[in-house]
Amino acid sequence: MGFFSKLRSRLTYANAMSTIAVFIALGGGAYAVSVPRNSVGPKQLKNNAVTSAKVKNRSLVIGDFKSGQLALGSAARADDQDPAAAPGGTVTTMSLQNRIAGRVFVLATLRDPFLTCAAPCSAQWGIYIDDKAVPDTGLTLAAAENESDGRPYHTLYGVSASVAAGKHTIRLTRTDSGGIATVGQISAQLGAIQLSG
Repeated sequence: MGFFSKLRSRLTYANAMSTIAVFIALGGGAYAVSVPRNSVGPKQLKNNAVTSAKVKNRSLVIGDFKSGQLALGSAARADDQDPAAAPGGTVTTMSLQNRIAGRVFVLATLRDPFLTCAAPCSAQWGIYIDDKAVPDTGLTLAAAENESDGRPYHTLYGVSASVAAGKHTIRLTRTDSGGIATVGQISAQLGAIQLSG
């Protein structure tokens, strides 16, 4: 009996498949699976399958969201007027040290600014850097005789013209007309930061 005859007598389906499996395993195998576009969604993903570690090098941008999915913030200035050319009485003050020349962003808050007039009168708040008015940082209250004006809360903010390197005095001030019975604010805060360039 020859070699091939002996081999054929011992050859079974199980032997043939196990031999093929060994060759595939030793030789390696690569299989490509094609997944249709947009076919994987929440139903196909297990809970916690996508973790922050798996997407840590990917940042979402506004284009990743459909219209209406992302609520965008907004801001508005209530008065948008320039303060008086010359500062009035100081409400609060601070210093800012600039290492280089540049513009400065200023921000002040007024809690409950109020005005009551014995005769027609007005009061104007504003922010100044080295006694120069910062544009668009004004708030004016005005009232007729025996009337009042006020706000529960007000934010003043703006950007100055370029200022030189060095120490600068930033002031929130109030300029009062005649005829005022009472005027002021419950509290006030002031802040500033230099903008690059």
